[in-house]
Amino acid sequence: MTLFCDYAGAVTITLPETMIDGWYCYVAQAVDQTLTVTAAGATLAVFNNIAATSVAFSTAANKVAGLFYVICDGTQYHAFALVKNTLTVA
Repeated sequence: MTLFCDYAGAVTITLPETMIDGWYCYVAQAVDQTLTVTAAGATLAVFNNIAATSVAFSTAANKVAGLFYVICDGTQYHAFALVKNTLTVA
């Protein structure tokens, strides 16, 4: 398991291009800054979008304590928000 935690400013976490079935991580936001998780191509499945390139906690007053759980099935990443913060999907 890998945990990425942002204690500073805005940050972008880029997922590995080489996908490994079963690989997973948690991405946490500890400050009131934008936290973005990106994947190469359109290989990120998130709420309401099967072919996203990024997902973020970027809405004002909805950033602190943001938490993503990301898992890979070998062909695609799946990102789940484990909190009720507003998501920005691209």
